[in-house]
Amino acid sequence: MGWFASDGSEHETELARDYHQKHNLGGVGGGSDKTMAAGGMALVAIFIIGPIIAAKIVGFLWGLLLKLGIVGKIISTILMVIIGPLILAYILPLTGELLNNINQDIGVSIIVSIFVGSAILLPVWYFFWHYDLVKEMGASTFSEKIKKFAMFTWFGFIGSMIVGLAMGIAEFGGILAIGSLIAGIVYYIIATKSYANNITRGFGYKFRWIALIIAFGLTTAFGIGATTWERNDRAGVVTAKPAKSEEQREDVLKYSAGRTFTVSRNIKLFEVANEYSTVIKELSKDDRVISTGEVLFHSILGIPYVSVEHNGTKGWVFGGYLY
Repeated sequence: MGWFASDGSEHETELARDYHQKHNLGGVGGGSDKTMAAGGMALVAIFIIGPIIAAKIVGFLWGLLLKLGIVGKIISTILMVIIGPLILAYILPLTGELLNNINQDIGVSIIVSIFVGSAILLPVWYFFWHYDLVKEMGASTFSEKIKKFAMFTWFGFIGSMIVGLAMGIAEFGGILAIGSLIAGIVYYIIATKSYANNITRGFGYKFRWIALIIAFGLTTAFGIGATTWERNDRAGVVTAKPAKSEEQREDVLKYSAGRTFTVSRNIKLFEVANEYSTVIKELSKDDRVISTGEVLFHSILGIPYVSVEHNGTKGWVFGGYLY
C-alpha cells in the first residue's frame, strides 16, 4: 500500500510522501503557515504606512483643486467642513478617559458644540487665510507636508494604543495622541512658514475678520443652545417632542395604547420622558409592560420615549428596549 500526497501522487513510504509535500507543495501546513505569516505582515505594513500614503495622495489631489481657480477654492473650503470633525473623531475617543478625569461634567452638548465649531470655523480659516498658502506651495509640496503631518498624528495614534495598552493607563494614551497632533501642527506651521512670506492676498481678504466674527457667533449660539438643552435635560425637564416625521408617526402607531411588549434587557422606568428624571423602578429582562399610547421623541437624537404601565406603575422607557 502506497502513501498518497495531497496532489494525488503515490509514494513508497510515509517519509517520502512528507518530503514530497514539504518541497513540492509547501509542506503539510508549512506553506500555508508561511502564507498566513506573510499576509499578516502585509496587513501590519498596510496598517502602519497605508494612512500615510493615503494622506499624501489626498494632499496631492487637494492641491490639484488649485487649478480650478475660485471653483477649486470653494470645493476645498466645503471639504474643510468634513476635515475638522474627522480629526476630532480620531482624537476624541483616545482622550475621552483623560477628559473625564479632568472634568466629570463634560457632557454631550460640549462635545457636539466642539464638532459643530470645527465645521464652522475651519472652513472660514481655510478660505481667508490658508488657501493662499496652499496655492503658493503647489500640489506636490503641499502633498509632502500633509504626508509628514499625517506621520506625526498616525504614529502618535499607534503609539498611544501600544503604550496605553501596555501600561494599562488609558489617560497616558490620550496624552500621547494629543501630543502627537500638536507636534504635527507645529511641524506644519514651521515647514510652511517660508511660503507664507510670498503670499499675495486677494480682494476678499479684507473681509476675513467679519467672517470670523460671524463664525464665532454661530458657534457660540449653538453652544449656548446645546448647553441649555442639556441643562434642562439633566434637571428632568421634558424636552422630548411629539412626532414630526413620517417615520416617527409610524413609531407612534407601533406603540399604540393597550399593546403588550417584552423588555429586552434590564432597564429603568423613568417618571417622565427624560433619562435624567426620577427612576420609579427597575425593569428586568423579559418583564411585560403595556403601552399607554403616549410617545415622545428625544429632541436631538430622535429616539422614542414610550409611556408604559408595569403592574400598576406608569412611567417612561426607551422604545428601543421593547419588542
